[in-house]
Amino acid sequence: MKLNWKEKNKSISRDYIEERLSRLYIVLGEYDKAINLLIKYRNNKNYINNAAKSYIFRTLNLAEELKNVS
Repeated sequence: MKLNWKEKNKSISRDYIEERLSRLYIVLGEYDKAINLLIKYRNNKNYINNAAKSYIFRTLNLAEELKNVS
């Protein structure tokens, strides 16, 4: 895939991109893919106490809850 990145978007963090992709997986009903993409952040000390990164855990929890319901 070839992307035409704007200069300001070249520094977007990987965790942000993975979280956004996980949201897409959730919309598509592919909860396992979303969980597998974000599960690595659960035990990462840099993320556990970082309020700015809490959106990753909310998305991960949502995928897990929806998987359990379906």
